[in-house]
Amino acid sequence: MTKVAIEIEESTLKALQKVAKPLVDTYDTVIARLLGQEFKSDTAITETTSANIHTKPIHFSSDNPPNLTHTRVIRAQIEGQALPKANWNKLLSTLYGIAVKNNKDLKYLEALSAARTVAGIKTDNGYKPIAGNIISLQGVGSNDAWRFAADLARKLEKPVSIEFEWYNKKAAAYPGKAGVLSWPDAQNDPYLQSVSASLSEWNEEEDAQAYDKL
Repeated sequence: MTKVAIEIEESTLKALQKVAKPLVDTYDTVIARLLGQEFKSDTAITETTSANIHTKPIHFSSDNPPNLTHTRVIRAQIEGQALPKANWNKLLSTLYGIAVKNNKDLKYLEALSAARTVAGIKTDNGYKPIAGNIISLQGVGSNDAWRFAADLARKLEKPVSIEFEWYNKKAAAYPGKAGVLSWPDAQNDPYLQSVSASLSEWNEEEDAQAYDKL
């Protein structure tokens, strides 16, 4: 067994002494036990999240979405093209990037949705430069991100679909469940039916790879 000397703050040392079993534990065994508990906790969370992905997602109306607070995006597509490292704001900013290619006029861009945009580079108050620094877009919560993205998709006539899941929290609208939002609504559009179906057909290996990158 290799022995090494480490420096521990006095407050940390006192905390270790409080959780140690008298006449049984050493500092090494206390630390090992705490690390083991942390590993088990992380494993349980990962297994729960992975299991939730494979439940059949609920399809919601784009005009009447559920409360999207406490959700994480699993995957998203625009015109059938998957977004890398997708999240709610990534969907919104990508659509704005498409809009900028069509028309760089700020008044035109401001009229597309209620999202806040400014010309050029702005990095405070939640703003982030996009579309080659032509405009900066203010980040928003999941509910506003979908509302603004749906408005953009309609005006740009760009089909979008996004699959997400709620964290397993009491405050979530559907704890532990998965959902799909799309425009046009998948049940009314053959193209989105195929896109929505493809979102639900990932195998376990692809899911594992997706979560490894988070």
